[in-house]
Amino acid sequence: MDHAVTQIILSVGIGAIILVLLTVFIVLFFVKKRKHQKVTGMIISIVACLIVGGMYALFCASHQTDLRYNDWFIIGHNIMDVEKKYGYVALRRPGWACFDEDGHGYWMELDENGTVVSVSYGNGPWG
Repeated sequence: MDHAVTQIILSVGIGAIILVLLTVFIVLFFVKKRKHQKVTGMIISIVACLIVGGMYALFCASHQTDLRYNDWFIIGHNIMDVEKKYGYVALRRPGWACFDEDGHGYWMELDENGTVVSVSYGNGPWG
């Protein structure tokens, strides 16, 4: 399956599950409140669902290009720091580096000092 399709299915799927759970907990909260039952468990469930949803939203935002790599960490850091965290960069070209050997993968554009200025996923700058 294509990389982008996998990321979309995973991101949207987990997000949809969190949204459905939140909706169910909110509905159960109002049903229990109307019947004058304890709602403490529902409040805890709603708060937990909101916290997990927020953490998931931050994860998706910081791993926008590829779920394996944190774009927020990589952009602005030296390529040596990136290699310390994520391992050996398999392919290097002048001004570019890529984690996948075949050249189809997570590409990082480097400035003259070796600092990552942008990231992308695909066949690289050559098409």
